[in-house]
Amino acid sequence: MIVAIILLLLYICSILFLFGKLHFGRASAYSGAHLSSLIPISVIVACKNEARRISPLLRSLELLKYPPACFEVIFVNDFSTDETLKILQQFQTRTKLKCTVLSLKQGDEPGKKSALAFGVKQAANQHIFITDADCSLSPDVLKYYSAGFTSGNDVLFGPAPFIQHGNVINTLSCYEQFRNGMLTRALANSGVFYTATARNFGYTRHAFDKIQGYSGTRERIGGDDDLFIREAVEFGLRIAEITALDACVFSETAYSLSTYLRQRARHVSTSHVYSRKNQVILFIWHAINYITLFSFLCSFISPVYWLPTFAKLMCDITLTGKFQGQFSYQFPYTQRIFLPFLHEISVLIHFINSLFKKRAW
Repeated sequence: MIVAIILLLLYICSILFLFGKLHFGRASAYSGAHLSSLIPISVIVACKNEARRISPLLRSLELLKYPPACFEVIFVNDFSTDETLKILQQFQTRTKLKCTVLSLKQGDEPGKKSALAFGVKQAANQHIFITDADCSLSPDVLKYYSAGFTSGNDVLFGPAPFIQHGNVINTLSCYEQFRNGMLTRALANSGVFYTATARNFGYTRHAFDKIQGYSGTRERIGGDDDLFIREAVEFGLRIAEITALDACVFSETAYSLSTYLRQRARHVSTSHVYSRKNQVILFIWHAINYITLFSFLCSFISPVYWLPTFAKLMCDITLTGKFQGQFSYQFPYTQRIFLPFLHEISVLIHFINSLFKKRAW
């Protein structure tokens, strides 16, 4: 009984921290008053076999509410074997945007980080915005990055919600992204930066040069976001999160179970090389959630062990209802009941897969 009460108190403390930092934490520094100052930005997109998925990005680039004279778009083709290069060249020909299409050459190191680094090297501007080829940008996203850079930040990241469709894999992916987003924002509001999403990410050229690009993130194929954040923290760079929904970058989730598991394993594998401090924070957070959620398994000892499980479910339902809109999600009440169980189980599966699955872009 005492153990159950301790578990309950630990969980309540963790939820109060999360709620407090989300509800009372610092708001985005980039309100409409700051959006009038527009600086030149280079948009860089690494592309590998994206012929079937790149159309939404191309459309959204042309719909950006940012003066065409103030930004350029650089596509870097990473040895695509489909029609990606042809589609990019056709877009370059017809668009009114300043658009450059580059390709890695024989002898260049393949991979997303190499493609991005090559694009940064060719960029004409001092401020860089990174996104993925299978995304769709909100029209005002560059305005918020301009405001963020103008405010003196070296590294910026913004909301990157998945598009909700309703099938099982899509729903679980969206909920995982939502939960990760809540924790990321709560910790960021506490001055702890450990992750970001590469499809809505930016930095100054000065920051890129100071941490020597992606040379310090070679431990993993991925990590052009998380490990860049790690290096930025280590070098004392100024990092900020853009929280405005007008700065969202949307993306589709994986369609098949195998793709979903492979993607999540690759993403989770990056956590193995987080800073020790952030690994401890995440371990404590997940341990409290796991033990609390499954404490009912000890109900044969005492019925009171149902209390932590019930408290967690009620808190998860409440937090989801209150904060889902801040991350551009809408989960029906019925989903809020069973998704916490699926989420905690899936996190464990992803962690195990990350130890054994072969990772590739």
